[in-house]
Amino acid sequence: MRSAPEDLTARSRIRDAAIELFGRDGFSATTVRSIAKASNTSPALLLHHFVSKDGLRTHCDGYVVETIRDLKREGVISASQTELIAQLSAIPELQPLVWYLRRALQDGGPAAAEFFDQLVADAVIYMEEGVATGRLRPTRDPKMRALMLTTMAFGPILLGEHIGRHLGTDGYDADAQRRALPVMLEIFTDGVFADRDLIDSLQAQLKEDQS
Repeated sequence: MRSAPEDLTARSRIRDAAIELFGRDGFSATTVRSIAKASNTSPALLLHHFVSKDGLRTHCDGYVVETIRDLKREGVISASQTELIAQLSAIPELQPLVWYLRRALQDGGPAAAEFFDQLVADAVIYMEEGVATGRLRPTRDPKMRALMLTTMAFGPILLGEHIGRHLGTDGYDADAQRRALPVMLEIFTDGVFADRDLIDSLQAQLKEDQS
């Protein structure tokens, strides 16, 4: 049975309000009543659409993941996980997604685990496409590379307060991102180690450990 158009509009308003409040105040502190008030609906209508606050959170998780996936497909943001947070933060209307991502990973739990796993799985696919087109180098372990780059992408948002202390910025804000991105590009294109003997020694040690 299809919902009436006005119900779909209300459902979207509830979802958008929940994403903003969950991200700003946390899942535990946000109530069904506060979401209903922010979305100009009612607690009863929220429960009609999503059954419970947990059900709404699960829906929001899926929506945020799918939104990021669509933005990558459309070329609004690049497929690079290392630039994900910086690019989302640069688009004002997507700021609630950034808050939501941060809070989801901080709070943990089954929903956050599923959420993170989906991002890693998506990263594997995007990077395979990059290798196929020649934009990315191949790797001996695609899953591990996707996992590490996804983790690095969320480092700045989880540690934004500490980054801001060092840079004199408001967390990992636009100024911090402008300063960070050239260095990140340098790291990923030129590397860090200059001592060839050190690199060969580390690679030899890795081979020995894996044999």
